[in-house]
Amino acid sequence: MIEKYNKIKHDTEAVKDLLDMAMGRPTPENINKFLDGFYSEKGHNLFIALDKVEITGIMGLDDTASPYGWILHLAVRPDVRMRGIGRKLIVDTMKALSLKSVALETDQDAIGFYRACGFEVVEIKSRWPGVRRFRCTRGNMPENVLEYYDNLKSPGDK
Repeated sequence: MIEKYNKIKHDTEAVKDLLDMAMGRPTPENINKFLDGFYSEKGHNLFIALDKVEITGIMGLDDTASPYGWILHLAVRPDVRMRGIGRKLIVDTMKALSLKSVALETDQDAIGFYRACGFEVVEIKSRWPGVRRFRCTRGNMPENVLEYYDNLKSPGDK
């Protein structure tokens, strides 16, 4: 089951563990910035995948340019990967928010997953020397919306 995260109802520590994976080992302060700040603002949503009561995955996105969204975080617990949880998070979240298209930026390790989920993958210029980066888009996303998301700074950026 996929539903919107609620800090009163759901296991916050499990969500923090998954955000930690999705963010590449951030500081606890950065995790809290997203969980307590960013994802409580209008247009920023955090969805979770549940297996009964256990949280198995998360997907966080910015949909301030709705009906288009930008995926910021996607993680599935390692012990339950390859079961369609990540794909279900993408599909169900797009449906719940009535999104026509979603996009994200990622590294080379994840592009196979996104291709399998129906994303178009294009290599883009990286902000970090020697690191290959890719933009993955599912659905038709207008160029001006991609530029809008490219220019946004996340709460973890300085």
